[in-house]
Amino acid sequence: MAVLYGVGVGPGDPELVTVKAVRLIRESALVFVPVGERGGPSLAAGIAAPYLDPARQTIVELRYPFVRDRARQETAWEASAATIAERLGQSGQGVFLTEGDPLLYSTFVYTWAALARRHPWVRVEVVSGVTSVTAAAAVAGRALALGDERVAIVPAVPDMPGLVETLRRFDTVVLLKVSAAVEAVLNALEASGRTAEAVWVRRAGQAEQEIARDVRAVLAEGRPDYFSLIIVGGHQVGGTG
Repeated sequence: MAVLYGVGVGPGDPELVTVKAVRLIRESALVFVPVGERGGPSLAAGIAAPYLDPARQTIVELRYPFVRDRARQETAWEASAATIAERLGQSGQGVFLTEGDPLLYSTFVYTWAALARRHPWVRVEVVSGVTSVTAAAAVAGRALALGDERVAIVPAVPDMPGLVETLRRFDTVVLLKVSAAVEAVLNALEASGRTAEAVWVRRAGQAEQEIARDVRAVLAEGRPDYFSLIIVGGHQVGGTG
């Protein structure tokens, strides 16, 4: 039976790729990497580069439209699943590399679902990776939760109903992809009275890593990008967060 491993390669630092992930990457002749619709470099492939051998392995780019158009997304998921199934055949082994963890806001999940529907002979296994959430907390020196405290992980979108209530109900809230909803995030932090508890982290574990406590200034300057997040609450133990 063909097997595909969905492998999380972490947030950016190659040293955060797990031992199991490295072993499977090196064992696999086929390496599938997600890229944008027009191609370009794959962040996941870049993270895993120290463990890849292009002379021996075939790197297959899977193209995805990173837009909020469900029809185009579904077409891409189905096409990627078909490509994976064709390349693997009946008995091949491959890895699908994804930044962070494969089961947390990952394109991999949609492709896996398409494989299960259309190509059920492909067995899929998931290898967990370090998430941007925990990596950001680590570099900021901030514990996410203690005891019976509650944590919410929320993707930031321009129309965010209930964000103020979420900030009030949960001890710690992690806001992902904040560049998409700067004004909504600022307004919600102010309305909930939690601006002073926030720390902003950009590209944790990567060369471009940044950490800042003055979240309002950072957002006003337009510094956030897709790979930035905000941790609201938690416990500052060390670091610069």
